[in-house]
Amino acid sequence: MGKVTHQTRKRNRATYQIALPTYNRADILLEKTLKTLHDHHIDPAKITIFVANEEQKDIYEDKIPKELYGKMVVAVKGLAKVRNFITEYYPLGTEIISLDDDISNFMQLNKEGDKLVPLKNFQKVIEDGFNLCKKYKYHMWGLAPIKNHFFMKHEVSTNLKFIIGNCYGFINRRIKVHYNYKNDYELSLENSVRDGGVIRFNNVVATTKMGAKGGSDMSVEDRAKQKEHKESIDFLKKTYPGLVRDNPKRPMQILLSRSLEAYEGKHKKN
Repeated sequence: MGKVTHQTRKRNRATYQIALPTYNRADILLEKTLKTLHDHHIDPAKITIFVANEEQKDIYEDKIPKELYGKMVVAVKGLAKVRNFITEYYPLGTEIISLDDDISNFMQLNKEGDKLVPLKNFQKVIEDGFNLCKKYKYHMWGLAPIKNHFFMKHEVSTNLKFIIGNCYGFINRRIKVHYNYKNDYELSLENSVRDGGVIRFNNVVATTKMGAKGGSDMSVEDRAKQKEHKESIDFLKKTYPGLVRDNPKRPMQILLSRSLEAYEGKHKKN
């Protein structure tokens, strides 16, 4: 990686913060997400790495050059717990981007819509995401969930949509999640119910490798075998009646309603 220059810092005066929760994958974080952020000229001072304990902190500090991030914080182990820790760590109203530790690139749909090409400016996506949140009085934005141009469009949706957890932005109001599994669905639903929708860039996607060694990911098959996985699905169905249904093509997976009008809750949350 090249040096962080004065010009790089000058281009990144926006107030957002980048949170990187990670566990036992210092090498992957260095080679993937940190490199990707550097390639997009993101100011390292904005980056905070959240690790599980002091032992992990020592490992990460030994492997990752200090000039590539602003802070390293000892948080807690477990995806749901660390997501909640992050919301408590930052002040209310902070603009935060949460990223997985294994993002190797961002891709965008080309003008013709027939293939994906490398995204040129992630900084602009961040700025557009938070600007649209302010315009619609929303609190969450994200990217397309599937890296496949057949399922992507040149549009920004503003209704109820699934925001995948590998890359999303939010204006902090300390929403808590309850399970390690499906917590990105929970955040998508809770923010949509409170605000009326979420912002999703359907022409941009993050490239990650699900199920990499270490971290908190498992294969779809292994996740489905976990007791907590079923508990998380049951929780979502009970908490957001009318908005969550079983996926008939994928056992132990769910789909969201196309509209908040299907919500059977007593009232929308403040």
